[in-house]
Parts: sequence; C-alpha cells; structure tokens
Amino acid sequence: MKMKLLFFFVTAAVYPLLVGAVALIVRLINFSAGTDPAGAGMARGFTFIYSSIFVCIVWFILSIVLAQVYFRAWWIGLLAPVTVAIILQAIFFGQNYIRDHVPHSYTEYDADGNVCETGKKLRFRRHGKITEYRSDGTVWSVETYRHGEPDGPCEFFYPDGKMMAKGREKGHDRKLTGIPDGTWSYYRQDGRLDDRRIYEKGELLSSEKYLYYCDSAGLICTIADRRPFTGKLEKTGIVRKAFFPNLFTTQVKEGVCDGGYCEYYTIDGRLTVAKTATYIDGKLDGAVKTYHPNGQLRSEGFYAGGETQGRYTTYHADSTAFRPHGNIEYCCDYLDDERYGTARWYDEDGRLRMEEEYVEGKLEGAVKRYDSHGKLLSVYTYRDDRKEGPYETHDSDGWYYKGRYKNDKLVYRETYRSDGSLSSTSEWTDDGGFIENNYDKNGELIK
Repeated sequence: MKMKLLFFFVTAAVYPLLVGAVALIVRLINFSAGTDPAGAGMARGFTFIYSSIFVCIVWFILSIVLAQVYFRAWWIGLLAPVTVAIILQAIFFGQNYIRDHVPHSYTEYDADGNVCETGKKLRFRRHGKITEYRSDGTVWSVETYRHGEPDGPCEFFYPDGKMMAKGREKGHDRKLTGIPDGTWSYYRQDGRLDDRRIYEKGELLSSEKYLYYCDSAGLICTIADRRPFTGKLEKTGIVRKAFFPNLFTTQVKEGVCDGGYCEYYTIDGRLTVAKTATYIDGKLDGAVKTYHPNGQLRSEGFYAGGETQGRYTTYHADSTAFRPHGNIEYCCDYLDDERYGTARWYDEDGRLRMEEEYVEGKLEGAVKRYDSHGKLLSVYTYRDDRKEGPYETHDSDGWYYKGRYKNDKLVYRETYRSDGSLSSTSEWTDDGGFIENNYDKNGELIK
C-alpha cells in the first residue's frame, strides 16, 4: 500500500514538473527570427500549450502502463492527473475568492515613472483609503472609496503637507469627480479657515463666507434663496468647483453676465487678473484674454455671439515672469466655433508635438505626432473625421508600420524591422478574412 501511495504522489508530481520543463525549454528557443514581436509571442504561446498537452498525454499513458505492470492497479495512473486537476481547480477558485473578497494593495505610476496613486482594490475597484500624489511626490489627496466610488472622509493637502480642504464625498459625477456631501472646511496655506460650506449630494446649501454660487446650468445664483442673481458684482467671490473661488467684477442680469467682465485670482492676499472679456446676454462677444497665476498671458481669442472666431492661441507659463507670455502651447483658426485649417500643439520648449488639419470642425487631411526630439511618431490620413488612406507609425525600438485605412478600419499593414527590412504584411478583407505573410531579413517569404 505504501508503494502504491508513493507511486501515486510521484506520478502526480511529474505533471507540473513536465509543464515547468516545457516552459523552460520554450523560453530558451528564439521565436523572433523572421517575424514581428507580436508574431513571436503567439508562436511561443502556442508552442508551450501544445507541447505541454503532448508531454502530459505521453506521461498519462505511460503512468497507467507502469501502474498496471508493477502494481496491477492501472487506476493509479488515472487518479493522479484527476487529483492534480482538482487541486489546480481549487487553487483557481481560491485565487478568485481572494480577488473578490480580500482587498489587495496597488501602486500606480504616471508616464514619467513617478508614483501617482496608492491604496487598495477589491474586484479591480478602489476600496478603502486611496492616496493620490503630485508629480513631485507630495500628497495631493486622501479619499475613502467603497466598491469603486467615493464614500466617506476626504482630505486635500498643499505641497508642504498642510490641510487644504476636508469633508465627505458620496459617489461621483460623470467626470468621476467625488460629489461633496455634508460639511466641508477650506483652509488657506497659512492655516487660516477660509470657508465652511454644507452640501447635500453635491448641492450647495450654505457658505459662511460667500453669497453666490453657479448652479448646474451655469447661472449665478444667490445661495440663500437659490434664485438667479441680478445686480453688480465688485470683486465678489462665486462658488464653483474650485476650493477657493475667484473674484468677479461684472454686471449680472438674471444669472448671466452682461457687459465688461474681469476675473481675479487671490494669491497670498493679492488680486491678480485671471480673465478679461465682454459678455452680451451671457455670451462672450469681443476679445477674450486669460492669464496664468503669475500674470503671464494664458490664452487669447475673439468671440462673436458666444462662438470663437479667428485665431485662438494658448501659451505655456514659464519662470521668466516679466515676459508677457511663455511659448505657444496651441494655436488654430476658428470659424463659428469650429476649427478650420491647421491646429498645432507645442511643448514648453516650443517643439511641435502634434499637427492636425481641419475643415468645418472635422479632421480632414494629415494628423501628425512627434516625440520630444522632433522625430515623427505617427501620421494618419483623415477624411470627414474618419481615418481614410495611408498611415505610418514608429515604435521606440525602431520598428515601424505602414498601411492603409478604409472607412476608419485598418485594411492593410506592412511591418518593418529596425534595420528597414520588411517583416510581414497583413491584409483584412471585406468578408472578414485575414491574410498574413512573413519575411526573413533577406526578403524571402517564410512558408
């Protein structure tokens, strides 16, 4: 009996050992020759699966034969893989149970590799205390989540760690921003209490400091009676989404601005112009300029009847505060509030990063993107806001792709290695078919 048990355990243990050996051998095989990385990955995966199945079948037959020859108990060879399968299934269900019922810690990083969020998730959704970080590593917020939605205490901090705001959140809006609910307190950077407000499911009920707020329709209303305001505002705060409302000087008629308009930041107790404009019955009309907190121009454009007309330009802020504005961030011509012509985006150093062609607000022509060194990353052709015609993209490892789109769908692609040699061609037919050819580095078709 002892020998039968020993044979059973040895037979069962051989299965994972065989699969592990196959994985090791497959890992040592070079699948990249003559194909692109995606094709190599598929070849490696299929080789591992089919090889594992083959060796397990061979061992299954051999173990039954050995069990019958030495112990007159062929069923041992059958029972061993069944037991292994049951154990693996139990492990699988155990992992799923842990995933669905036990929160696990996670860390997320931004594009530069900096930690941007830490906390726990349950069923792939935020659960418990979630901490968000600025790019410099300082804490921005600590929020409480329950099954993927804000639900509980929430705190926001200045870069030096001092409290900026605290309160409670319940659910989130369409932009996945937490909805304030209950009492919220807001603090200036020197620690002074700026305001205390009470919300009910995101709706402002009261404020100790401010008299006016913007409702969901954008109308300026009186907090006390929740009715659209009419009258003159003179450097008066209006509660919006921001923690610390800007101040406004303008005439208001039935909740909308009418006439000259000036908006101010409050920075260290000083007022700095944030925006100048003219409104007619609540619609922008004339020149509009916005400013960065350091006083530099942020954007400039012209409006008529609330619609952008002519050239619209935005600027980066830079450390040379005496300059009227930093380098251009974005510029494009507009007609009746729609892009018309070439739209360009630049980084803070003035390098072109993206270029798009528009006609009547729709993409029409080439759409190009560049890296920080000015190298072309991709170019697509658009017709009537849809991809139509040739395209080209480049990877960081030197591989690049050329092809063609039809009705916003990829129909043909050529894949090139970093040395410029053709690796493969792929074609998608109208009837749902797929044709692929692979080539070696000498240009010979791999059959």
